[in-house]
Amino acid sequence: MSVKKLFLDDKLLVRSTAHEAALNHLHSGTRDDIEMKPLRKAYHEHFPQYLEDHRSELQGPVMSGIVRKILFQLEAPEKFVSPISDIYSQYSHDRCFEEGAEELLPKFAEREGLHLIANVQNKYSLLPFNLRRYFETITLSSDVGARKPLPLIYQKAMEKASADPDESVFVSSEKLEVMGARGAGMEGIRVADFEEIYQMVLEGY
Repeated sequence: MSVKKLFLDDKLLVRSTAHEAALNHLHSGTRDDIEMKPLRKAYHEHFPQYLEDHRSELQGPVMSGIVRKILFQLEAPEKFVSPISDIYSQYSHDRCFEEGAEELLPKFAEREGLHLIANVQNKYSLLPFNLRRYFETITLSSDVGARKPLPLIYQKAMEKASADPDESVFVSSEKLEVMGARGAGMEGIRVADFEEIYQMVLEGY
């Protein structure tokens, strides 16, 4: 039986440092009950529409409008809107490895048929991580002109990997991006973190 081609979501590997900066500010402002996972979940629910509106030149909401929705979802006070907006504007392009990813990637990359799909502002966003040594193909939203969860980016990724949908598996921690992959005909699997997908591969997936 042939090994399925595995397409990973870039957010399993790298994360924006803006989330940590925003969380630190919230904690210093007496909201130490807010945790990272709900913050990132709220961000990823609202931020794609901000990017989509601005890319299509629609009069979309400004950053403060997006942050206001995020903070409302987290039940955080209005007073945080301005400083958190500044943080996301300043740190939006700064990234670092997810915990454990840098150590596990070299072992993980021994698996054949490994590919990456990434939502990035430009082709230089992932250069500091030297990810091309681990993946057979990397498909960037900045090249395709569409971001996950839009079906087009998954379709382009499969084309680039010479893969049919029935042999393609997309893995992400984000529900919407998994649903997008399924909409493009791929199998979609949702995991909690990079370590979970690493364990799946160790078990022969």
